[in-house]
Amino acid sequence: MTDTSQHGCQTFDPSDTVTHGPVVDSKPSATRAGLIFLFAALLLAVAAAPAAGVQDDPTPANVTQLTDNDVADRPPTVAVGEDGPVAVWAGRDPGKSELAGFELYTASRTDGSWSEKRQLTDDQRLDIRPDLASTGDSQFLVWSRERASGGFGIRGARLTGDGLGERLQLTEDGEALHLNPTVVGSGDRWLVTWFVDQDGNLSTTNDHATRYALVDGLTLDVLDSGEFDDSSYIAPAVTGGGFEIAVARSVGGEGTVERLRLTDGGTETVETFSAPGLTALTASGDATAWASVGEMESITVADDGTTTVTTNATSIRDLSFVPGAPRPVLAYQARFPDSNGAVPAYHVRAGDGWTTPRLLSVPGTTTDLGTAATSDELVALASTPEDPAGTTDLLALSRRFQPDLTVDATARTDSAAVGTETTIEYTVTNRGDTAAPPTVVVLRGRTGGVDSATVPELGVGESTTATFSATVDRAGEFEIVVDPAGQVDDRNRTNNDAVVVLAQPDLGVTSVRERREEGQLQVEVGVENTGTVPAGPFEVRVEAGNETATGSLPGLGAGREIPVTVGLNASGLASSVSATVTVDPDGAVSEPDTTDNTRLVTLLQPDLAVAEPVTVEEAADGGTVRFGIRNGDTGAATATATLVTAEDVVSQTVEIPPARDENDTVVIRTALNVSTAPEEDAFGIQVEPETLDSNPTDNVFGNPPGGFPEPQPELSLSVESPENETTVAPGEAVPVRVAFENTGDGRARRTLTVEGSTTVEQRFEVPPGDVTAFTVEVAAPGQAGQFDLTLQAGDLSQTLSLEAASNGSTNSTASAPGSGPGGGGSLPIAILVVAVVAALGVLAYRRLD
Repeated sequence: MTDTSQHGCQTFDPSDTVTHGPVVDSKPSATRAGLIFLFAALLLAVAAAPAAGVQDDPTPANVTQLTDNDVADRPPTVAVGEDGPVAVWAGRDPGKSELAGFELYTASRTDGSWSEKRQLTDDQRLDIRPDLASTGDSQFLVWSRERASGGFGIRGARLTGDGLGERLQLTEDGEALHLNPTVVGSGDRWLVTWFVDQDGNLSTTNDHATRYALVDGLTLDVLDSGEFDDSSYIAPAVTGGGFEIAVARSVGGEGTVERLRLTDGGTETVETFSAPGLTALTASGDATAWASVGEMESITVADDGTTTVTTNATSIRDLSFVPGAPRPVLAYQARFPDSNGAVPAYHVRAGDGWTTPRLLSVPGTTTDLGTAATSDELVALASTPEDPAGTTDLLALSRRFQPDLTVDATARTDSAAVGTETTIEYTVTNRGDTAAPPTVVVLRGRTGGVDSATVPELGVGESTTATFSATVDRAGEFEIVVDPAGQVDDRNRTNNDAVVVLAQPDLGVTSVRERREEGQLQVEVGVENTGTVPAGPFEVRVEAGNETATGSLPGLGAGREIPVTVGLNASGLASSVSATVTVDPDGAVSEPDTTDNTRLVTLLQPDLAVAEPVTVEEAADGGTVRFGIRNGDTGAATATATLVTAEDVVSQTVEIPPARDENDTVVIRTALNVSTAPEEDAFGIQVEPETLDSNPTDNVFGNPPGGFPEPQPELSLSVESPENETTVAPGEAVPVRVAFENTGDGRARRTLTVEGSTTVEQRFEVPPGDVTAFTVEVAAPGQAGQFDLTLQAGDLSQTLSLEAASNGSTNSTASAPGSGPGGGGSLPIAILVVAVVAALGVLAYRRLD
């Protein structure tokens, strides 16, 4: 039986080499110094890498904890035999010291359950870094074993139900370090590759080499062997014609990977690839893959061509083609953006390319990874990070290979009126790991099914595109669903539907009126729907001072307008108050434009006027002018009444109660005394409230000589927020906080206009010697990019330059470098380096696997 095993990969990685246990060789000081240096470089590189994370579907992997003890269990390897997955790992024997305590253990899975672990080796030598391959009815295990003379050698043996068979020593005695063996098999032959440090001192690199040996599995004879000098990376592969080897001939800026075929006379070159910055290498029967360091780390696959399958990962390790998978699968562990550590991930061959990274979900992060596959599932073993006590445990992970159908849809027209015909284009894609069988896709309106079509069988990564024709109904939207009956064994059904919106309601505020009624302020809000389809239920909210109240509507037809009355507690609202009126504040109705859903108004405004009759009475010591002050609106007012004649200017403060509503009036009669009774056309009366007057045009009576005195306001404008270059999200409401200060002797009444993608106006007034501050909301443009907001109030103006960005948030001012999250409070680099190197000096002295 042939192992189509794409398993074999052997790379030299200091982190793979240095784990649990002392270095035992004839040059302990030099070797340990090298380990400290390499470990420090590695850990600093990891610390500088972005946090890890990967794209994934919501289906978690099945997780079984294989070990749970107070010692270290790592690293694992796994292969699939006739009876199911078999795992082997190096673990410290709890009954032995760390100096001689690492042995090999195994467990197998039958009928879905993992067996208890069995110990495979038991002596006073370190047995570490195992690798297992299977040809179905036979498994062959290779590992690094400590030699009595110092250093490490490579051992191999058949793995049977009784344990390890006769053991084969593949390396000579000496002080060299032979590490990280990898094995693949075909029939009764096994190809083993490994890394060699010739002088047993990892801090020197000019003596690195890689080796291979072809073994007869029945007789344990070495049929062929060879060595590649100046190489740290080697990977074996099984092909239809025998065995091939991928080897990194040189590493660095000019690095290359050479693919070699084993022949009776040695090897012959099949292909050569440019691979600068290579950090990991693996091979399968028809492909070679490697990880490289550039601006970011990347993984490149060379099969029918050269394809980059990921570019956003760092700390890539344990790169391997998964043996036994029904189609090419490439697995590894790495750090991705937006997660907290290394995670196991994989790609599946899809047509001419590869799928995006898929995550094998595990609790926390991992430090080692071994992978294999059955015909219908991916099986992986991962070790947990080491805790302060030096403990690591093994997790067995599995995920079934399944299709994953998704659907995307768009309309050929951006919008369509109710009753018109439209064409909807949809695309069904299989983003899973295996082919999806034929199924159906249906088009649904909100009142029921409209049309259906057949979806053909789709291979991994394949798509099919077609169209539906339909009449737009009163809902204005359609749903397209693939496999509605759930007949496909779909990994993720949450992406099996798409909604196309063709027509929407569009709500807005048309008017705001109020009236007093038995201690309540009844605010009548005019609401209209200018869209072409009805709106469903929604609320209307009024916020005034500390009072908030809502009214609700069960819906609103297309092109209709309706008043909604909201009642507020009127106590404490005797004077004018700014209010925000919002239609559909919770966003229950999907609309194309929500900028007209909010209006800023002033409630409880007075509407003062001089009320006739106006009479003049003569007296011995002067004269009296009698008149009324009328209030025709719902706000109470404190007003100043001023009488101007040729000889006098006199004033009086008058309290004016509110009217009940806009159709009611309240009149207060008053009188002002002057030194001489004025002639009929030689005086004037002016009434000026302290707050806004809803209609100031009728506040004056008569024409006094020289006119009314006009105190002059002196206004200044300041914008409290946002600041220039603030970043906001496209289309969101931007709250603009302004303050107007009046340093003059006259009351200022103005209108603030804010112009951007829309225009907002707000009336305001500022008494002499006072400051008025308020907020208006203006919508940002719907597209990303820079935009301006221009604020104008009389002769005052100011322009804000803002940025609409897809990742922006309202009033999130662009941070200066280092000022964002994580930008402050960092340890100085020098301190970090010293701390890391000091810690690793102890760590490297203890570890080797």
